[in-house]
Amino acid sequence: MPTINFNITAQIVLQTVVSSQGASTNNVATINVIYSGTTVWSGVMIQSAPKVITPLIQMGDNSISAGSSFNLTVPSTLMSGNVIAEIDYTSPPNLTTPFNGQISSWSLTAP
Repeated sequence: MPTINFNITAQIVLQTVVSSQGASTNNVATINVIYSGTTVWSGVMIQSAPKVITPLIQMGDNSISAGSSFNLTVPSTLMSGNVIAEIDYTSPPNLTTPFNGQISSWSLTAP
């Protein structure tokens, strides 16, 4: 199953791990927020519950705001699956940056 990494900074990675549930293929996505090589938060999205909302994720002087979200679109024969992040990221000196965009994409038949 595919694993896709999206770097916010050199230390912070949003990792998508794609897996399958039931007879469907590549329809589950686990999001890992990784800080300096350590997973600090994880959320799982499935076809019937395609959105996860984060708590406040504190990573040293950086953070992802509570209420940030990740949204799953499962792949089909017509389009790739993907995860869209809608997050507010804060870094020193308390500069908050919104990020709304695709952090991963995979096909229905991705290995």
